[in-house]
Order: sequence, then C-alpha cells, then structure tokens
Amino acid sequence: MNIYHLDSQSSYREGIKNILEIHFTGIKVKSYDFYNYKEQEPTSSDLLIVEPFGNPEIAQIVIDRHLNRDGKVFILSTELHKKTALEYLKMDVKGYATKNILTMDLVRAVQDIIEGKRFYVSSVASYLHEQYLENSPIITCN
Repeated sequence: MNIYHLDSQSSYREGIKNILEIHFTGIKVKSYDFYNYKEQEPTSSDLLIVEPFGNPEIAQIVIDRHLNRDGKVFILSTELHKKTALEYLKMDVKGYATKNILTMDLVRAVQDIIEGKRFYVSSVASYLHEQYLENSPIITCN
C-alpha cells in the first residue's frame, strides 16, 4: 500500500509527508502537485489524499479515476465546503477534513481510512446529520 498526497502547496505537502512517514513506517508516502502526478497510477489499495480546491478540474478527474478503481480518497482541504462534502460522501470519499486538523487527528483519520472506516471533521459530520434529518421520511406510529 502507498499513500499519495496531492496538494499545490509544496511546504504543506512535505510537512504532511513527513508526519505520515513518521507514523506509518511500513507504508510508502509520496507527495505531488497535480501536474507531476498525472503519470502515477495508484492501485485500489492505495490511499489518495487530495486538496481539491487548488486545481478543481484536475482534482475531480483524479478523484473520479481513483474511486472508479474502488480506491480510498481522503479530502484534506483549505476550507470547509459543507455541500461539497455531502457530494463527496455520495461519491464514496472516505474522509473530509480541513488543513488545520491536529496532527493526532490526521494520523487517526488516515489509520481509520486505511482500516476501511470513514473520517469526517465534526462540523462536516454535523452538517451531514442535519441533511439526513431534513431529508429523511417522517415515520408515524399509531
């Protein structure tokens, strides 16, 4: 298994790579900007961590291609886009967090996603819960 981190900010990308290499010693961590990533072909067992809003068109292509292979995708974004997070959930993205995530939460998120679980920051989870309640059918008991 490999972890691929795609982000347009090189210093942030390298910092995340260093954190992940320290905590996941048996996993190869690779970081790219979107233009240098095009040649890579991760397998379905690989985790793709993406900042989609720096280059949204290319990011969407990369995300779609990885999800079509049943790959795991974790959105690590500069901003919280609640409605976009809901769309990503519908696409089966495994996690969504903002870049100000604490290191221990980032490590837990990656571990959870590797194990097949999901990870959403609390504000996204709250929004998803609100959307569920607003759109769920009303069941009455007689």
